[in-house]
Amino acid sequence: MISLLLAFAAASGSTSFVIDGDIDGPRSEAAIAALRQGARTLIVQNSGGSDPLSARKLAEAVGAAGASVEVHGLCRDTCATYLFLPAPRKSLAEGGAIGLRDLALDQDYQDAIAHQADASHVSSRARENMLLARAGIDPNLLRRAHNAANATAHHAQVSYRTAKGVGMQYQDISAEGVRQLLQTLAKNEPKALDTLKVDTRWDNPRLWFPPRATLEQYGVRGIGSYAYPLNAEAAKALGEKFGAALVTAW
Repeated sequence: MISLLLAFAAASGSTSFVIDGDIDGPRSEAAIAALRQGARTLIVQNSGGSDPLSARKLAEAVGAAGASVEVHGLCRDTCATYLFLPAPRKSLAEGGAIGLRDLALDQDYQDAIAHQADASHVSSRARENMLLARAGIDPNLLRRAHNAANATAHHAQVSYRTAKGVGMQYQDISAEGVRQLLQTLAKNEPKALDTLKVDTRWDNPRLWFPPRATLEQYGVRGIGSYAYPLNAEAAKALGEKFGAALVTAW
């Protein structure tokens, strides 16, 4: 995993802020503080698996400030979905890459658990759709990402302990299966809900690196320079550079 680091590009009052690492709570707040102090450009060196809530808060701050996002390395997953796509102005430098996946599929299981505890819980899918829609982006772009990366094999493992301390485990259970299990436990063994754990994985964890024209087709606006690989060989070299399986198209 990329080491976690967020730092000002220069001293306080700088007009840019560098993101090099995952976007968690404290780092999101640091970036938001920089925007409030006058930073108008977020420079992404590398950023991947971030906390969705923290990434969404940062995305809203970027939009409110009218800031730009410049990607110099790999901006994947929540960085790509929440930070790059809805930014008022954005660009992709030579040697950089955008990596999209349908992140809400991973969150479906956790949403099922959260909804069991709070019926007013708003799902990650709904929050994701609202964020993109506010920026004029068709949320179907992320379903396109899922299909383009051919990430069709998605699995989950659920485990919990019964009131008698017996460990239970379910393999390859769907999000709907989790919801049904939660309903059963809530009715028959409510204390087991406190021990419930869900682990998800993909058989084919590839990333879709969409061309500019496709992004614009789905309503992504404000794209400045966008250095897309010239051919499959260049795309492969870029993926090897970041240790990621990038799916590209021309």
